[in-house]
Amino acid sequence: MKTLQILLIIAFLVGCDTNRTDIAYEEYDADQARETSETTALETDSFRIGNKEIRDEMLELFEENNIQYSLSDDNLITISLADGDTVDEIYTDVRLTYIRRN
Repeated sequence: MKTLQILLIIAFLVGCDTNRTDIAYEEYDADQARETSETTALETDSFRIGNKEIRDEMLELFEENNIQYSLSDDNLITISLADGDTVDEIYTDVRLTYIRRN
C-alpha cells in the first residue's frame, strides 16, 4: 500500500508545472482577450446540407438576414464565422420546421 501512495505522489510531482507564471489580476487585459476570441470577417467555415428542401430554405433565410454565403457545385456552403451564431439559429429553426412537417 505504501508503494502505491509513493507512486501517486511521484506522479503528481512529475505532473506539476514548476515553470508556470502567475498573472496578477491588474495585468490581465480584458480587451486583448476579447480581441483574440472574436472571429474576423475573413474566417470562414464550410458545410453541406444533403436535404435539398432544407438547404433551399436555409439559403432563402440567409438572403433575408443578409448573411453572405457561397454555394459550390457540390453543394458546399461557405459562410463567415462572424455570422456563425445566426447560421446556427437558422439551421435549428429550419431543421425543427422540417421535422414537424414530416
